[in-house]
Amino acid sequence: MLEVTKSSLVTIAPATDGVKSSSSAATQPSMSKGSALTTEEETAMRRLRVALEARFIALVLCDHNPTRTRLLARLARSLPADEYRVLQVRVPQAATRSRITSLIMSSIVLTESAGSINLCSRLSAYDLFRRFEADVAKSYRDGQRTLVIFDDAHLLPPAGMHLVHALSNITAGYDLAVPLILAATTSFAVRWRRPAWRALASRTGAVVRVGVER
Repeated sequence: MLEVTKSSLVTIAPATDGVKSSSSAATQPSMSKGSALTTEEETAMRRLRVALEARFIALVLCDHNPTRTRLLARLARSLPADEYRVLQVRVPQAATRSRITSLIMSSIVLTESAGSINLCSRLSAYDLFRRFEADVAKSYRDGQRTLVIFDDAHLLPPAGMHLVHALSNITAGYDLAVPLILAATTSFAVRWRRPAWRALASRTGAVVRVGVER
């Protein structure tokens, strides 16, 4: 398990043999400075930061994976480390709610024992979510909101969308404690507007499209 410090960004990617947690941002290839952001991308980052401050959900729509990944990495680095704890989850193919919850929780140390990973594997998705909720509340009391970024959000199953809704409702100190960014292909916008997700979509504060031909 990987403990998230105030200066770290954790990327959780699916692994074939179970949950895999990366080390901090400094060791991630996608976190390198790389080329400068375009004017369009800089504008997108400003809009995303405004949405996060206003406690809204933000969408990043881009069909070019490297561009999307670079934008998310730059955004995470630009946020004040003493105000945000950033967890980034890449949604795997055919993901279940339990699998997605486990990916999120893999970045949080739930127990002090060496067998914490095995403990996570034995807990239900409900129990994992409640532990995450408690951890988020503690982080909030310490002055940090927990930002969860879902990359490849277009792969979220209906149960995964319900999980996003549940995450968006976590509160601490009468405040929404888990800001959310969903990064996906442009086709996700059509799904987001479906009646089934109207309540969730109504909380959208920014929809930024990057690298989309007009």
